Amino acid sequence: MGGDLISRKTGRIVTRAVAFQIAFVVGHFAYDWWPSPVTAVFSGVDESVFQHMKIGFYAWIAVSAGELAALRPSPLVGFLASRLLGAVFAPLIFTTLWYLAPAVVGPMPSDLAEILWANATVLAAGLFIQGLEDRLGERRLGRPLEIAAFAFALVALFLFARFTAAPPWVDLFAPPIRP
Repeated sequence: MGGDLISRKTGRIVTRAVAFQIAFVVGHFAYDWWPSPVTAVFSGVDESVFQHMKIGFYAWIAVSAGELAALRPSPLVGFLASRLLGAVFAPLIFTTLWYLAPAVVGPMPSDLAEILWANATVLAAGLFIQGLEDRLGERRLGRPLEIAAFAFALVALFLFARFTAAPPWVDLFAPPIRP
């Protein structure tokens, strides 16, 4: 019985990680394949860090929506809050991990190495965020944290839409250039 539970949990973790990876790749290329205002909402319109973070956010939302449909969890608010926190934190985690290579190695030796590293960081972030969500799902988050989860997700949605339409005058690492 214990081995069966571990096997199911491992299968769920692997399924979610693979689904996140696939959703991220589809989101990365969707705008290239079908350029439109619709795909610009969730896909990267350029190769900026911010656009990759947007892709990760929406990829996590997509995986969570699939999980919601499959599991029909109760209580719903706690599930949604934990998944929204995951969607907000996942891009921060994979971006932080991705920058380890430039910090330690410097420029990537090839496009293939960069693609492999990027996919490894997305996978690692997905595994980490799943663990975080699972722990958050073990008990009620409390009203303030649930409200914060929804608020952070709404802020992320706004920023991703706003800065896809018109990027800000300041980048993550570039000195500000005033318009």
